[in-house]
Amino acid sequence: MLVAAAHADREARYNKWYPLFEEELELVAAPNATFVAVGAAVRKYLHGKGFSRPLVQIIHYSGQAARARKDSPAGRESEFQAF
Repeated sequence: MLVAAAHADREARYNKWYPLFEEELELVAAPNATFVAVGAAVRKYLHGKGFSRPLVQIIHYSGQAARARKDSPAGRESEFQAF
């Protein structure tokens, strides 16, 4: 999907796949599994659906997240340099 089209109908796309996602979790996910939301939109959506499993967020890999990647070391510069 082109980045420019990602916002269009996002909620409808997510709503369409969410029931299957829940079924898959029941089949394959360990009870104590932590899930990774790739980007803030996914985290926000899952929280809005009442997703009750442990959830962490990472920065999305698209060009839309360029500023977030640039700003992410703020306040943790020494750890970032060590990394």
